[in-house]
Amino acid sequence: MDDIDGVHDPFFHFTHAPPSLFQPLLDKDNYRFVYQYRDPRDSVSSWAYNEISEGNIEGDIDDVRTKIIMSRHSLTEHVTRAREWFALGARVHRLTFEEMKADKAAVIAKILDFATILPLIDPKVIEESLAEFSDQRYTDSLKVKEARLFEQGLVRAKRGKSSTWVDTFTPADKMLFKKIAGDFLIELGYEDDFNW
Repeated sequence: MDDIDGVHDPFFHFTHAPPSLFQPLLDKDNYRFVYQYRDPRDSVSSWAYNEISEGNIEGDIDDVRTKIIMSRHSLTEHVTRAREWFALGARVHRLTFEEMKADKAAVIAKILDFATILPLIDPKVIEESLAEFSDQRYTDSLKVKEARLFEQGLVRAKRGKSSTWVDTFTPADKMLFKKIAGDFLIELGYEDDFNW
């Protein structure tokens, strides 16, 4: 445990980090890893709005999105890290954003089962947690961020939804994305081919 600073049992960590950060823990039987992913095109759209909202970058939303698609620090790094997590096989429970949005209780049960603690958890605790940390609470937490976007003349029609990329990607974005990460969409099962 001393190999990773600040790690104590039980240990929960939310990150976009690669598996190498957790190398001392990867071979230990008493650790579990959950990797949540979403359609990378939706991620790119979200990142573009986030970068502008946080004041990290200025410019037209279409230009920002295109730069993110082409940047090795955004899309290609994201794809590389995802593939590293997937390569760990049964050590990692994979779940999609879409699964989580469709049925949070089922996803939580799957995670607890993967962690081998589902029988120890009262189902009422899951229900109460879902009620306390509702979508409305999440939506309320976004108001400041959305206000910053509104001040810049940017309004998102959809947030926390799937397939937002359909409304935001330009033809150039589609072409670039297919070239850089089109194969990854097929690997993930979001597309069957490059004809989207």
